[in-house]
Amino acid sequence: PTTTCTFQECDELGQNCVDRTIENGTECDDGDGCTTGDRCSNGACVPAQRSFCDDDDPCTADQCDDTDGCVFAPVNGFQSVLCVLERRGIQADCRDPLPVRVNAKLDRASSLLYLAYTQPSTKLANFTLKRALAVTKQVRKITRKEFRRAHLAFPCAQAVVQTMDDLQQRIDVLRDRLRADKSN
Repeated sequence: PTTTCTFQECDELGQNCVDRTIENGTECDDGDGCTTGDRCSNGACVPAQRSFCDDDDPCTADQCDDTDGCVFAPVNGFQSVLCVLERRGIQADCRDPLPVRVNAKLDRASSLLYLAYTQPSTKLANFTLKRALAVTKQVRKITRKEFRRAHLAFPCAQAVVQTMDDLQQRIDVLRDRLRADKSN
């Protein structure tokens, strides 16, 4: 698409130039990465709408950058662990209800994460995150057992284990940051 909605039309000798406008409705690019459907209108490149940036992932901060367009930066801090269980991976891959023991442990992990977030001190938050980490390991173990007993389909078991792996890594990173912040 054109970047401007005007052009110069000159005679054969390159003299006597006149500014002309490109036909209204012609596709153009206003140079803003956060707009879409840009069209020429009376000599100006006009956006039809702002880009809606949403990757449907609670673990990213969705925003639009005028140069790069949609940007999905990872969230950090407590939000980086709280978001994991908000993702739809487990719900999408588990057509049947989860076994009671798996579901109870997932609820426990979620409760501990929120409790850690609300702790008044870094020491208590870190201790609570450590407890949540232990629960994620229990979820993995119970999930594998339920899969071997044919109580969970493979895609569901895989989604639960992958979610716990992701959560464990994020908890470890957060605990390291909390310890580093405490020592500063």
